[in-house]
Amino acid sequence: ISYTATSDTNFQISGQNPTTLTSPDTTYLGDTCTSDYIILAGAGDAPDANTNYDRFCGSVLNLDSGTTTSATIYTNKMPYHLGVVFDGTELDAPPTPSTEYSKGFNIYYSQTAC
Repeated sequence: ISYTATSDTNFQISGQNPTTLTSPDTTYLGDTCTSDYIILAGAGDAPDANTNYDRFCGSVLNLDSGTTTSATIYTNKMPYHLGVVFDGTELDAPPTPSTEYSKGFNIYYSQTAC
């Protein structure tokens, strides 16, 4: 199954926008996503990726370093499952210059033949 944000601004879950990832920026991947996140079990940057994460948060759906654009995330776990966790701790008036962008997500998924 492949998952892709429908645009570079349609994945913003408890993070600052735009966010530049570093190699890899675990601030927005895996167990460091504790407030709001989506779950894509065993997801990586390729269907047979060796580095996988289950949780994704922040403002970019991407595993690549140094980017502010979303990319396709893959998982070969069956049955496919997309989990959503929101805890209601968004900031109403974040301190300047920080702005929290928790508008949610809009992602496209596609299943391909094995």
